[in-house]
Formats: sequence, structure tokens, C-alpha cells
Amino acid sequence: MGERRMTLPIQDLVRGERDPKVRAFWTFTLITVVWAWVCVPKVIQTLLSPKYRSSVGVESAPYSRLAGIADYALYLGVIAVCVLIIIGYLTAVNSSALGRLAVMIAPWAYIVVRDLYVPTPISEEGIVYVLIVLAIWYLRPRIDQLQTLGYLMGLTALISVAIALTLPAQAIFRTAAGAVIVDDKQILPGGLLVGIFTQGNNLGQFVALGLPTIFLIRHRWHRLILVALALLTIVWSASRGAMIAVGMGVIVYLLVRACRPWLRKVVAPTAVLIPFVVVCVVPLITTKPDAFTNRGLVWTVSLQAWRTEPWFGLGSDWYQAIGRTSSRIAGSVFHGHNQFVHFMVTGGVIFGLLVLPQLFVATARATRLAVDGKLFAVTWLGMLGGTCLLEKSFSFVDNGNFLIAMVVPFAVIVLGSDLDPGVPETTAVAAGPAAPASPPATTYEERVRKALAGRT
Repeated sequence: MGERRMTLPIQDLVRGERDPKVRAFWTFTLITVVWAWVCVPKVIQTLLSPKYRSSVGVESAPYSRLAGIADYALYLGVIAVCVLIIIGYLTAVNSSALGRLAVMIAPWAYIVVRDLYVPTPISEEGIVYVLIVLAIWYLRPRIDQLQTLGYLMGLTALISVAIALTLPAQAIFRTAAGAVIVDDKQILPGGLLVGIFTQGNNLGQFVALGLPTIFLIRHRWHRLILVALALLTIVWSASRGAMIAVGMGVIVYLLVRACRPWLRKVVAPTAVLIPFVVVCVVPLITTKPDAFTNRGLVWTVSLQAWRTEPWFGLGSDWYQAIGRTSSRIAGSVFHGHNQFVHFMVTGGVIFGLLVLPQLFVATARATRLAVDGKLFAVTWLGMLGGTCLLEKSFSFVDNGNFLIAMVVPFAVIVLGSDLDPGVPETTAVAAGPAAPASPPATTYEERVRKALAGRT
């Protein structure tokens, strides 16, 4: 038995092996390969090619040959891993989670069909989304297995900061002429950090959504160092949306933590859903075009366009399509800069109504976990709501950067096994580097408290 565990468990998967260690291995593999597809080509491109501010409707510089090969190979790798998992666990249908699977797939199915009617072919992100959701449904991972993602998010921050310090021309926001872009919102000297991305907002938002997963890391010093790197990255990027998200996550965490378990049944869902209500209300009551760093203009123009097709929206590629015309909103407007606005414009009221069950199910499960003293899910959902105010974070057929930062944690919360009776604890295969000999923190709440206190 011990000898078998030392081998790559491909045969165990094909035989439908249900050993928790095998499930943990494939959860680790899935998270790693999706992160690699999102980030590795960007790292290669950052090191080998110049980066500068791009405009919507203008063809961006293509990946270099090496980055393009890596992107395509890793895309096929993601598909291969997902298909292996689905085939291997085909007979292990989690019938108790069929309804939850339906709410995860319904918005994706709607926007895919709606786009095909236009017609707009399904994107790579659209193909990968449904495969990731199905793979997680079969694997039923526990939330603590997201510590793998925590290490990878910390690695993203580390790489971004390291490149900025050693090759600043490749990781600091610049014009096409190579001049550093100075912005009023800049916090640290030397320009805005974009790291492996092309915009500081994208980097900050990406790392902010990964920050709670870093607190899942059992090794104290790894956790402290990566939290510090993530916070440095967010501040250096000067992403207001990311900083709002972190603040929102802290508020939700502290509010829920301060309550007794019976009171958390009310406080947790309220604290989680209020940010999403704010996301919907703010663009509807904003009238000044220069509000929220000119996002008022984006929201006003976008909602005017939405009212021409309120039920079905204008398609997932509307911002790209209008950006190629004289009617484009602005050169930097690639999306609605608010999740509610983006949903309405691209998919209409029907799209928004199909997303709501996802949010309600995730909130209900996060509340049950909070009552049990596990605060990761409510904290992460609070931060997700914070990121949705000034940017878009959901990914169904676009926004591929957030397949790993948003879709994977969200799917684990909705489809994972933390609330299933009699599910064994996760094994060490997905835990990253070995933890210290002393007993690790047993709850997310305890790890956050110890990380902030800087002691065990």
C-alpha cells in the first residue's frame, strides 16, 4: 500500500479509486495546472517582451512564440487533467450536489447559448469553466485544500515584486514610449506595479482574491511571509478595488467572528450579501461622469446601451465590439467596471437572475461553515463582493485570469465536501511544503488571528 502511494496515481484514477489521498492529489494537480495556464505564459511574456498600456478595440501585442506555445500547451493540459478526473470518477456521481452543480452551470449555459445566437463562438475560457466546475463536483475537495492555491497566489505576488525590483521596465506601468505612468492614486514611489499583468488593477484584484487562501497555509512563516508579500503587491499596484475588497473581507471576518454561533446564522449572510447589494445600487444612483475615477461615465453609457436590450443583453463581447467603433466609451474600458453593470450589459436581466442562485447557495453554505467556526468562506465572499464594485471578478466565457482566482474557490465553497457527513480529513499531498512538527492552527479563524499577531 505504501509503495503504491509513492507512484503517480494515474491508474488509481482510471480504476475510479476513492482513496482520499488520490482525490487530494488530483485536486492539487487541478489547481496547479489552472494557475499555470493563467500565469506562466504571462511570466514568460513579462520577461521576454515589452509591456505597456493597451486600448480596447486595438489589437494587443500577441504572445511571444515561447509564451504562445506555453499558453496552448497548458490550455491542453488543463483540459486533459479535467477530462481525466471526470472519466476517472464518472461512476462516483455526487447526487446530493446535483442542484448545486446546476446553479454553477446555468449562467454559463445561458451566456454560451446567447452568444452562439449572435453568433459568437465559445471561448477557451468558456470551455475551461465548465470542465473545472465538473472536475470539482466529482472531486468534492475540502476548503483547506485551497492552501495549494494560497502558495500559488503568494508565488504570483513574489514573482511580480521580484521582477519589478530587478527588471522595473517589465513590471511597472508604462506608456508605449516606455515612460513611467504617474497616477494620482499612486501610493509607493517608482510607479504602479503591474507585475505579470498589464494593469495594476488586474494584479491587485487577482492577489486580493487569493489573500484569504494564503491564510489557509499551515506553515507559520510561509503564511506570514506570503501575506506580507500579497499586501505589498496590493498597495504597490494602488488598486482601489483590491484595497476595498481587503477592507470588506476584514470587516466581514471581524463582524462574524465577534458573534456567537447562533447569531452568526443572521449576521454572516447579512454581512456577505450587503457588499453585493452595494455593487448593484451604486452604479444606478451615480450620475456624475467623473465619479469613481470616471467610472460614472462607463456606468452611465453602459446602462443606456443595456436598456436597448434589457432582458437578454448585448453579448459577452460587446465592450470589445464597441471599442472598435467611433462610439467606444474610452480607450481603457474593456468591461463594465462593475459586476452588476457587466452582467446587465452582456447578458441582461436573465443572466443576472441566473447568477443569483449561485450567490445564495454559496452564502448559505458559508453561513453553515461560519456557525461551525470556519470563517474562510464568509471572508472570501465578502472580499469577492468588494472586488465587484469597481471591477468584474466573475468568469464564465471571458475574464480568464479569474478562472483560478475566483472560479476555483467559489466552486469549492459551493461543491466541496466540508458540510458532507463523514468526509475524512484531507491528506498532506495537497498541502504544499511540510508543516512544522507543532500542531497547526485548526480553524481559519485561529490562523488569521495568529498571522496577525505574528506568533504561534
